[in-house]
Amino acid sequence: MRAYCNLKKFRGESSFYTWLYRIAVNVVYTQSKKAGRRREIYKTAQKVMTTQALPIPSPAQTAEHEELMKLVYQGLQTLDSRLREVLVLRDIEGMDTHEVAEILNIPVGTVKSRLFRAQEDLRQWMQNHSLGQQEGQS
Repeated sequence: MRAYCNLKKFRGESSFYTWLYRIAVNVVYTQSKKAGRRREIYKTAQKVMTTQALPIPSPAQTAEHEELMKLVYQGLQTLDSRLREVLVLRDIEGMDTHEVAEILNIPVGTVKSRLFRAQEDLRQWMQNHSLGQQEGQS
């Protein structure tokens, strides 16, 4: 609805898709602030984890999958929002670096550096918390 109402403001400086996606991102930001960012990120992570073509998991695999989802979600929450948005757009939504740069209105180099930092921070967090859980279960 916002895109339709603001169609006359489209200047053609970027592709229509990028312009439309940016509106969607802004709507998500607004809604996230109202409803809490946790639910949106959890839904995205859950969507990614469940759309892969996998055989029917055993109950143990299902429990392990749910624990991993919780861990990923918790790890994403620890990231700075600027790092998280680049990581979600690039690695979860599957956009290329140039699309992310256009949508966020930042240079490609900034996308690359934030993505690297986000991946490293999340990897480190996951390693620290996975080890802590394994030790607690032993």
